[in-house]
Amino acid sequence: QDSSEVTLNYATELVVTTLQPGEPRRLSLKGEAFFRVRRNETPFIVSTRCADVRVVGTEFNLREREGTLEVAVTHGIVQVRVVKDGKDSTLTLRQNQMALCTQNGFPKRIDDMPSPEYPGWLQGKLFLNRTPFAATCREIEMRFDVEIRIDDPNLRNEMITGTLNARTAESALSALCGLTGKGFKHDNQRYTIY
Repeated sequence: QDSSEVTLNYATELVVTTLQPGEPRRLSLKGEAFFRVRRNETPFIVSTRCADVRVVGTEFNLREREGTLEVAVTHGIVQVRVVKDGKDSTLTLRQNQMALCTQNGFPKRIDDMPSPEYPGWLQGKLFLNRTPFAATCREIEMRFDVEIRIDDPNLRNEMITGTLNARTAESALSALCGLTGKGFKHDNQRYTIY
């Protein structure tokens, strides 16, 4: 009702608690979502398994996958907060800054956003920055509800950096195989990378 907007990515769950006048706006997130939060007198708090993210008015992307939270601020200021063992490790991020926080760790700053098109999922792209090949395949599997088999076990841990056109499973796999010099084939719902 405050006109804030949230766009959910695939395999994402967002729970909104009942909003009370004068109380913080609270949500919990599993997965990935892009937020456009309208400024008002109350904070906007998104809780994940890794950390709480607090804003007043801003645009940012949250991505929680496999025990790691990635926070990227496109406009405004965001605070990423973890309180553990009596220690408060609040990290403040500004426009174009990113942070990672593991489920049992504290938030830490990483590189700035890789592109003005970030987050890529809103534009049908997948940005990879030293991402294991197997993790990239899992992203494609979740996004398109397909199965990918990797024939070469040595390929699973190869680190991938680049941008994939991810409008379809085929376009994403073509780009991924182009980066690694591999090929793929398709039968039914399974893709095999060889």
